[in-house]
Amino acid sequence: AYGVVYNANLSYYLLLIPVILPFIIIPSGIGILIIILLMRFFPAKKTYQVMTFLGLIFGAGLVMFFRFLKPEVLLGKNVSDDVIIQFVEGLKVPDYNFLPSTWAAKSIISSANGMIDSSFVYISYLFWAAILIFILTVILANKMYHTGWASAHESFTSAKRGREPFFYIMMERFLKRLFPIQKNLFMKDIKLFFRDTAQWSQLFMLGALVIIYVFNIRNLPLDSIFLKNFTSVLNLGLAGVVLSAIAVRFVFTAVSLEGKYFWTIYSSPIDFKKFLWEKFWMYFIPLIILAEMLVVISNLFLDADSYIMTISVVSIFLITAGLVGMGIGMGTIYPSFKYENIAEVAMSTGGILYMIMSFIFIGVIVILESRPVYVHFYKVFLFYNIGGIEVYICYALILLLSLLATFIPMSLGVKVMKEMEL
Repeated sequence: AYGVVYNANLSYYLLLIPVILPFIIIPSGIGILIIILLMRFFPAKKTYQVMTFLGLIFGAGLVMFFRFLKPEVLLGKNVSDDVIIQFVEGLKVPDYNFLPSTWAAKSIISSANGMIDSSFVYISYLFWAAILIFILTVILANKMYHTGWASAHESFTSAKRGREPFFYIMMERFLKRLFPIQKNLFMKDIKLFFRDTAQWSQLFMLGALVIIYVFNIRNLPLDSIFLKNFTSVLNLGLAGVVLSAIAVRFVFTAVSLEGKYFWTIYSSPIDFKKFLWEKFWMYFIPLIILAEMLVVISNLFLDADSYIMTISVVSIFLITAGLVGMGIGMGTIYPSFKYENIAEVAMSTGGILYMIMSFIFIGVIVILESRPVYVHFYKVFLFYNIGGIEVYICYALILLLSLLATFIPMSLGVKVMKEMEL
């Protein structure tokens, strides 16, 4: 594309191959070197967790970076050149003369401008760097690869029990007032969650998406008070959808996360009702904190009035309880203890059915709230009260529906557990 735009001659295209080849070898060799050193001097399991942690932080940061650039400003027909230039300037990264990317770029630019000698100089830099990294990789692989490979397998098969992490110690102190069985179940679930990299690592992407969600709310072009309050009501439904997506990944899979060791729970003298309600509180507490933060912060950005703020806070509390209750209950009714990745459980038939039921539940709650909100808007903006007993009936139906969505699936889950055959 660069060559077509600048009408480059044939030599430009011929020189692309010797530029790209060492440019690919250099990062590949550096990656192999890093992996060899990590596997040689660090436990394999810890290395995997740390690299996953860093990778997800990078991914979350990348998502936030592109969102904060506000790419939507380029969608209009009347986009000025200054806006485009400002957007492109935001994408620029610093260039240094010692980086292979700089050598490759200068080589391509030189060849496009007909400066073949200068292009060959930068190509030679690339080839020398690629050769040196290749030699260093071979030397280190001969000395360390076998030892690192052996220690990696040993670290997976014979992990040593060390000191309890500080987080686990603090959680044990926090839960010490509970009965021993409840405390042990909570600690088991907490450890099970954080020992599975596929579980806790997704919290970083979740955090990035939440920040982007609030950022989008903050940047909505809303000028009137009515639009801001109306958007606050719609925001309740959107927050519920976000929660349902989180719940199907974490809450619905809570029982299945026990995996092939579920029989130890099933055969132990633990009341199934207490077992499921422990899982309910395990996920309800962090989700209600997240949900209330989403709703309150969004409403503050939208300058929602006190009534909209109150009904949003109460409604999201009831929605969260219903989603968690349905998640634990339906996850028990449709369990999957044999899986390679726990994310597969969320995409099962039970997971899809849970999402459908969640959307219906959230939709009905929002519909029931529409009448009280309509009455409120009529009173605030038209100074006339049209409300009657139907407003209180809507409130009662919202509460009743939330209680049913919470308790019925939990009760059915207990019944299914009692009749389960392992």
